[in-house]
Amino acid sequence: TPQKQEEIVMLQRKILDKAAKYVKPDGTLIFSTCTIAREENEENVHKFLETHTEFELEQMRQCFPYEGCDGFFMAKMHRK
Repeated sequence: TPQKQEEIVMLQRKILDKAAKYVKPDGTLIFSTCTIAREENEENVHKFLETHTEFELEQMRQCFPYEGCDGFFMAKMHRK
C-alpha cells in the first residue's frame, strides 16, 4: 500500500543515518535494496547525501527484472 511504502522509505532513511555513524573517514557505505522503487532508492540516496555532506556518491546502479534478475538497487558512497 502507499502507506506501507512510505513507512519503508522512512525506515530505510533511519537505517542509513545509523549506519553512517559507523563509517570511518575514507570508509565506504553500501546501500542496497531488493526493490526497484525510486522513492526507496535514488530518492533516499539523494536525501541522505544532502544531509550527510561528509559522504560522496561513487556509484549507483539499478537493475531491473528484464535484465535477468528480480530487480535490485545499490549505491556506493565514500566518506571523505
